[in-house]
This record gives sequence, C-alpha cells and structure tokens, in this order.
Amino acid sequence: MCWLPFGCLQRSPDGSVRILSINVGLLEVRILGRVVAEPVPFVRQRLEELPAAIAQQDADIVLIQEAFGDTSIFLCSQLAGLYQTVEGPGPRLLNGGSGLIIAARGDIRALEFVAFSPVDVQERIFTRKGVLLAEIDIGGWPRLTVANLHAPAGGFREPTSVQCEAWRSSALAQAIAALRLKRSAVRLLGGDFNCGPEVSPRNYSQVIDSGFADPVTQGGQPTWEPRNKLVGLGPHAGCPAQRIDHVFIDQLLEVRLSTARWSRVFVDDIVTLPSGDRVPLSDHYGSLYDFRLVG
Repeated sequence: MCWLPFGCLQRSPDGSVRILSINVGLLEVRILGRVVAEPVPFVRQRLEELPAAIAQQDADIVLIQEAFGDTSIFLCSQLAGLYQTVEGPGPRLLNGGSGLIIAARGDIRALEFVAFSPVDVQERIFTRKGVLLAEIDIGGWPRLTVANLHAPAGGFREPTSVQCEAWRSSALAQAIAALRLKRSAVRLLGGDFNCGPEVSPRNYSQVIDSGFADPVTQGGQPTWEPRNKLVGLGPHAGCPAQRIDHVFIDQLLEVRLSTARWSRVFVDDIVTLPSGDRVPLSDHYGSLYDFRLVG
C-alpha cells in the first residue's frame, strides 16, 4: 500500500498546466465476485504501483481510463492527498462501470457523464463506454472544461472494422457535442480514442475536422505497441503500433493554447511480478502535456 504526502505537488512556476492521460488497463471480469478474466493481466500488481507513478509526473490534471470498481476506489483514495478526484458511473452486476477518473489540482465546479450509444454488445455488458466532463478552476487560468473519454474498441472484434469505426465515429460526435455545450474559456478533449494517424485515421480526422488541434506534430511515438509485454498477452496482440491516446485542444474559442512539451511516460517495465519478471504499468503508455496560454 502506497502513501502520498499531501501537498507534495507544486504548480509550475511558468504558469503552464500539465495534463496526464493514461489508460491503466485494470478491467477484471467477475462472475459472482470471482475474477474469471483479465484482458490486461497482473491487475493487482500493477495497481499497487500506479498512485506513486502518477504522482511523480507532477500533473495538474490526470485523466484515467479503465479503472473499475475497487481499483477506481483505490486510486482515488491514494491520490486524494494531492488531487480532488471524481469518477464516472460505478459497477452494476457484470458491468464494471465507466472506468473513468478525473483528478485535478484545482476546484472541480461541475461534473457530467454522457454514455455512448450504440456500442458493441460485449462492451455494453462489461463496461459503460462514455465521456466524463469536468469544469475546473486552476489558479492563474480561466475556467477550463476537460472531457475524459474511452472510445469504443469493439470488444473482441477487429478495432479497425467498418462497424467498430462507425460506433467510434458516433461516440466521438457525442463527446464533441457534449463538450461544446460548456461555456468555459478553454476546452480540452482527452483520453483513449482507439484511433490515431496510423490506425482508423478517418476517426482521428473527424476530431481534427471538427475544429480540434492535436498538439503532437510529426506523428509522435506510439502510445500502444506490440513490443509492450502486456500487449503481447492481450486480445489485440496482432495490431500495429499506434498513437491512440490524446489530448486535443478546441480551437473554436478566443483563448489560445500552445504546447510546451509532449512526452510518453510509463514506458519502462517497473512492476515486479511474483515470478521475478517485470512488466510496465499498463498496456498503454501515458501521454504527458504541458499547455501554456497564448497572449
């Protein structure tokens, strides 16, 4: 059990806001309380390492996907000394809930969850795909709204199939519409999009064509790739390397942002298993952004 001292994180002296997005891959399929499947293995060992690893990134806002049930409760409790945390809808029967968390080093003034429809039947049974929106006040910045989403991947279907891309397109349109209803001066759309320049590019272009900017230029490095040991043990091990975890900037506002830095984090194998083998924190790498106000 890790413990994080209150107040150990400090705002950046240059006034930038740092945002971390990470799909932590903590889904456990349970029947009558018993775990019968882990799409990404070693959930409990990885969970223990996550709070300290997240705190070390010194982010002002953290967007977490795929933290369900007691894993979500654990992460929120461990981060509570550093952040105000909010969750999407929790588990019910076989359904693990949304898996979404927003943690902010500021005041969360409003919260909304929008469930996506339609989605694949497997994803509908075991999770509740959607977008979690929070209006946040951070010192020195105008009010911002951040949307944390987990776009459909199609369960055990091929994620780039025509049907999966149609479900994803509908979900992205719903998330963008919900975010655009917010009157904050800054609007950010982040999370696991299951699309990028390299894979399902039509879904990715849909976001860009809707007036959002991708702060990462020249393609960037993949946030999900087969060389990750956990990917090799999962249901989509045959998929190519891809940058599918993003934080997009809404350009349809007067307030402008620049990106001082983007980097992948949580790449190394830092979780030690009982066998002595080591694996990374998740099958996804984290995406870390430093945003600055322009003008």
